[in-house]
Amino acid sequence: MTQTLDVGRIIRQGVDAPKRRKETTLEETLSRYRRYLSYDPHEGQTMFLAALLAAKMGLGPREIWVKTGKQAGKSDLMAAVIADEMLFWNQEAHIWVASGIYEHSENVFDRAISIISTSGRIKTSHRSDVRPKVREFDSGAYLKSRSWQEAQNLEAEQLDLLICDEAQTLDEERYARTRPRMVARGGISVFIGSPWETTAFFNDMIEQAQVDPDRAFVTWTTEDNPKKEIREMLVVERRVLPPDLYAQLYLGVARAPSMLVLPDFSKERHMRTCPLDPDLPVTLWIDPGRGTYAVLAVQFHPIKDYALDETWGIDEVYQHNSSDRKVILEATSRPWWRNVAGGVIDIAARKTFTTGDDTTEQIWQKEAGLSTLRS
Repeated sequence: MTQTLDVGRIIRQGVDAPKRRKETTLEETLSRYRRYLSYDPHEGQTMFLAALLAAKMGLGPREIWVKTGKQAGKSDLMAAVIADEMLFWNQEAHIWVASGIYEHSENVFDRAISIISTSGRIKTSHRSDVRPKVREFDSGAYLKSRSWQEAQNLEAEQLDLLICDEAQTLDEERYARTRPRMVARGGISVFIGSPWETTAFFNDMIEQAQVDPDRAFVTWTTEDNPKKEIREMLVVERRVLPPDLYAQLYLGVARAPSMLVLPDFSKERHMRTCPLDPDLPVTLWIDPGRGTYAVLAVQFHPIKDYALDETWGIDEVYQHNSSDRKVILEATSRPWWRNVAGGVIDIAARKTFTTGDDTTEQIWQKEAGLSTLRS
């Protein structure tokens, strides 16, 4: 399924593509894939190509989230997408393929280069097989592999197309670093993965993409893959695996990661909006960190007929690669700051020297005025 996408119009009519190839209908796209790329997309992949075509034509979102099963044909399809972009759409395209580890991004990279080289339509002008891999072409196009474990790799250039493979391992910080890369050239981002060993962020984005008009969502299962060897494998897997594990591996059905402290936790069942009560004090729970710095603002609401309080998390400050003073500046700008009466902080903050001679705890005490801060 795709969102905010008139597939029928694309199939029937096509439209002119600004700045790129002047065509095309989905039928023409599929014909080109089969004839020139030796790739025959199955039904689920066809829906993805429709979403991609809509993005190129300016008819649909330029950020596409894809959920598939394992062995569903996503790597082969992404390689064909890269080759089609360079050979037939935009021969000056700047493209990255990124993943959590180089082995995954290089898998798609190598397959795409094989298709491009076989075509003979553009020639390699420069190559580097030292990570990160690079191919530059005489047309002005280039393809590079990237790993988002090296976050700085995601902040270098402006792109026409970004493929994030195995996106189920992507986190919010790395995702945020990709977005500025797509602005100047009007690039398209594709985040494709399967809900196996996934991050909560990926699952959240998949849910959001299904209702967000600024994102497209497509899904297909391994059972959509027509390859004989895949179908034979699925017969065996369906027989030997527990149904929920089979569904997660091959049907793209998400389940909570096994390492969660509370494996049954669900945002829908266990969370609700907790607004600020202007008559109650606010307590800060502070967890400083060089990578992730988090501050939760809470209020304690008495429960009638019980000698207990209900804890409401009314807001959070959540920053990456930040500093004590930046987080304090953000926290003090929030409307609940006037109600702050104290807080608690990780005990390690007593030993963390971030600026001058003051510890993190001392900076909060001095600059935020939290003299009652405990650790």
